[in-house]
Amino acid sequence: MVIQCDMRKTPLDDFSVDVAVFCLSLMGSNFTQYLREAHRVLKIDGHIHIWESESRIDDTKRFAADLERLGFQIFTPKSKANSFTSRVEKLSAYLNLILSSFFGCRFRLGNQDQLS
Repeated sequence: MVIQCDMRKTPLDDFSVDVAVFCLSLMGSNFTQYLREAHRVLKIDGHIHIWESESRIDDTKRFAADLERLGFQIFTPKSKANSFTSRVEKLSAYLNLILSSFFGCRFRLGNQDQLS
């Protein structure tokens, strides 16, 4: 299903989506809000597929670390032919709880704030 809307606040319910795709759509300065919204609507263990111009991501290792801070686990990050691709998975509630305890911050589950 494709829905035209502001990616910062979609009309989708919490935990209602299996897969979100970002293809050349993380170019705005507020793309972190897009990823937080994807986290909100994704089911636990839901996936994000990212295809983005590498010129928009200055440091792919930092980008991957930032995704993890947002409550995602990143798989197969690749830089090839001036593009960055990756499959990202929403962390399970159990792993999220462990990371939250270890790092002393909250990760988003449902409507809670993502980071404190």
